[in-house]
Amino acid sequence: MFIASTVAAMVLYFGLQLALGSSPILVAVPFLHITQYHTRFPLPYLLAVSLAFSLTSAAWLVAVAPKTTRFRLVHVAALPLLSAFLAGPLCGMIWVYQDMLAGFFPPPSDALRYMLSGARSGFRLAPIVILYSWRLSLPAYLAGISLLIFMMKRSAPGTTI
Repeated sequence: MFIASTVAAMVLYFGLQLALGSSPILVAVPFLHITQYHTRFPLPYLLAVSLAFSLTSAAWLVAVAPKTTRFRLVHVAALPLLSAFLAGPLCGMIWVYQDMLAGFFPPPSDALRYMLSGARSGFRLAPIVILYSWRLSLPAYLAGISLLIFMMKRSAPGTTI
């Protein structure tokens, strides 16, 4: 699941970047300056979302899908969104790490606090990033649903949504 979602994320991202001429990920938060590390180094962020999607999808395919047939379509529709929100804190910590690589080093006593603030900011800003990056979010959402349906049918032949 991780490999398939990573390949899909990279094809979507770089295909859209080629078609649009700029990064399909947009982060614009009023009254807040955010260095655009995700446009210069998109791979860690794509991998973080792929990892979150893979883990939540695998857990759902193993623990929930075989036991329930009710609301399965709702589950399939909600899992890519849940994954994107769960990837938010990890993406926030990646941003903080990249900010440190760019030269911002807090005092050692504040380093952990700074990393955790990145996780909180990533969780808080995830909905904004998803909405502003709709050119990537919408095709990625549809690809996630398609991948979930494919894996569900592959793991349990004859399964319906």
